[in-house]
Amino acid sequence: MGHLPFAAWVIREVTPKIFVELGTHSGNSYFAFCQSVVEAGLLTKCYAVDTWRGDDHAGQYDEEIFARVNAHNLEHYADFSRLLRMTFDVAADYFADESIDLLHIDGLHTYEAVRHDFETWLPKLAPGAVVIFHDTNVRERNFGVWKLWKELQARYPSNIEFVHSYGLGVLQLNNAPDHKKLAWFQATAEEKQALIDYFTALGSRQLDRFELSELKRYNTGLNQVLAVRDEQIAALYHSTSWRMTKSLRLIGQVLKRFRHMGLRRRIACFFGMLYWPAGEPRVSQGFKGEELQMPDMSTDSPLISVVMPVYDACRSDKRHFLCALESIANQSYTNVELIVVDDGSTDDSRQVYNDFLSTRPDLCARYLSKKNSGQSSARNFGVQYCRGEYIAFIDQDDEWYYNKLEQVVPWLKDKRIDVLYTDADTIDREGNVVQERIHQNLFVGWPHPKMSIEDILFKDIFVMPGVMIMKKETFEKVGGFDEHLSGYEDDDLFLRLFENSRIFYLPVPTLRWRFHSDNFSLSSRMLVSRSYYWRKLLKNYADNGANKIRERMISLRFFWEFIYRALDQYGAGNELYGRSIDGAREILPHLSKFQRFLYGFVFLLPLKYMMPVLVLARKTLNIFR
Repeated sequence: MGHLPFAAWVIREVTPKIFVELGTHSGNSYFAFCQSVVEAGLLTKCYAVDTWRGDDHAGQYDEEIFARVNAHNLEHYADFSRLLRMTFDVAADYFADESIDLLHIDGLHTYEAVRHDFETWLPKLAPGAVVIFHDTNVRERNFGVWKLWKELQARYPSNIEFVHSYGLGVLQLNNAPDHKKLAWFQATAEEKQALIDYFTALGSRQLDRFELSELKRYNTGLNQVLAVRDEQIAALYHSTSWRMTKSLRLIGQVLKRFRHMGLRRRIACFFGMLYWPAGEPRVSQGFKGEELQMPDMSTDSPLISVVMPVYDACRSDKRHFLCALESIANQSYTNVELIVVDDGSTDDSRQVYNDFLSTRPDLCARYLSKKNSGQSSARNFGVQYCRGEYIAFIDQDDEWYYNKLEQVVPWLKDKRIDVLYTDADTIDREGNVVQERIHQNLFVGWPHPKMSIEDILFKDIFVMPGVMIMKKETFEKVGGFDEHLSGYEDDDLFLRLFENSRIFYLPVPTLRWRFHSDNFSLSSRMLVSRSYYWRKLLKNYADNGANKIRERMISLRFFWEFIYRALDQYGAGNELYGRSIDGAREILPHLSKFQRFLYGFVFLLPLKYMMPVLVLARKTLNIFR
């Protein structure tokens, strides 16, 4: 959809005698070409080739798609347009050699498939023909157009690429006669960058108009559904059965209110299981939940420095490290530098990095080494070497979505934004998405954006380093990551950023956050960090216990975190569960008198009896969470 303005323009520029599109699906791009032929009065013959059965990338679709496309074509473009319902290979025999002036390839997007399509149709192309490739900026799901496009750029120097809307590559064959040569293809052409900027901005506005149109269409349909439902409800209210069951409904409402607003709340309070803040989960956007206006397209392209701490990245699966590197190298926003900080690795992390970089010489990257002292130290060390105005972070086993920076950078034009953070998806070891939009769908760490400092003190916030981008000067002003922490360092940094800067929340997932069995949350380092961070919060934000409300709420948060990690460790056969129980025991005196009385009896039990009791208690308490 974002490349339709270019499609309408380029067919007028080329003025082809024959135009062919391989892979038409619903006809969005094909009919944009056709409509331009009509408006410009061209004598072009247009052909759409597709089986209209779908494939692994477009998905499978039914006969209705072809019926709609065929009807629209017959109604508007039958004089010069034909639909060829067949495979690309079969259709090639219907065209004479050197007869096609403009070819759009948009079929199956694997490297092998798109290469086969190009090589099969190459003899059919006229001297100086123009070829368009869709999805040159997609690396997921075995898409390989980007790989072929890199090869073709070297073979055909007359080319241009648009990276927005999944990417579009356009080239002209080398054998173009002088009267067919298009000057704007040349690398030295002054208008080349202007064309890229113009159609990028125009494509963005096209997408905005399309989304608005879809919303209006959806709203119209919704209003129709609501009108029918209102009629049904009105009929129900006037029915005899509704009047006869009035007493039963009143009793049901009372019981429901008692169950959900009385009993459950009282039991949760009794066990200290009420979570901050009260009320329904809230996830919105912006600085304080205000409505957002899409930022204007900006020519500003600030350098973004990305810091990746690495320690024995090949220990469990080096593919995760490679995926992390690829996710930076494949960013559609290209003004990026990567700073990899090796925190004393003893494996082949450096060699894996070198081998990867040899295949991606376009990536601006540095590999720094230091003695092992934890992720916080490694990140701070890397920031010292960042040249960008803005810095961001990624862990060695996580991934960025390819368009993360393309989505985020336009908002940074608002210089009030010191820190911007986003939502995230979780993935498993194989890279499959497990949970989408963990803030919006699971409400973890809510509210987003944060409204008060208590929103950060009283609960885990789930704002990982990988979802944040910030001004380098802001990071340095708050002192960077606390190097005593190897866990909770993200909460601690965000807390200081909240106090000293303006934070903006963009509710789109930009990080693929990997969860796997090698769980750092159960480790000794995390256990030490948990105790350290709890003491730090009491000292700095509860006046060493003088502020009783904050002392109890902060302590209650960490009490339960120690208990639940002890149960996880116990279930996994990890002997550290005893130390986690000791952490909870240390916190117990800082809870309310009633909670000390309630849980004190459990801590009188020997450890071997305590853990089965806590396992049973956890199952019971989860009912009321």
